[in-house]
Amino acid sequence: MIAYNSMMKRTVCIILMGLFMFTSCKDKKYSDAQLKIFSTLNGNYQSYIDRDGEMIFAVISFLYHYSQPRPVKNGKKVLFYAHGECFFSDYQYYIPDEGYITCYYSISREADAISFYYKGGKNNNKLLRKYSLLIKNDEMFILGDNERQLVFEKVK
Repeated sequence: MIAYNSMMKRTVCIILMGLFMFTSCKDKKYSDAQLKIFSTLNGNYQSYIDRDGEMIFAVISFLYHYSQPRPVKNGKKVLFYAHGECFFSDYQYYIPDEGYITCYYSISREADAISFYYKGGKNNNKLLRKYSLLIKNDEMFILGDNERQLVFEKVK
């Protein structure tokens, strides 16, 4: 009976450790929807915005994707999981001396939203913009927020 109880305790411990490992690794792998999006979101994209008769362009250059999500921390606290890095510029976030903001990006598990975070500088790791994301085809996607929708086309 003692051997049976000891074996049951070990079995329960092994099951609990397995469950813990599974849940702690959950955010460290990409969903199928995210992986599909990564094959589209690569290279340079631009969008034109008509603002009071003036054409202003927005640019996103996806530099690279991480092989697995990387935690971005403030001390020990995980702020978000970065999926890669990019250059970002739109009419609101254009920096005259630099032109673009170097940032991290993160795609929602359902691949229906994308968030851009500052990388470096005084706003390091803070949210820059969050958009809904709709992939139209391999050459085009749409980002949306409460104010507008931006249609981005791949630059060849």
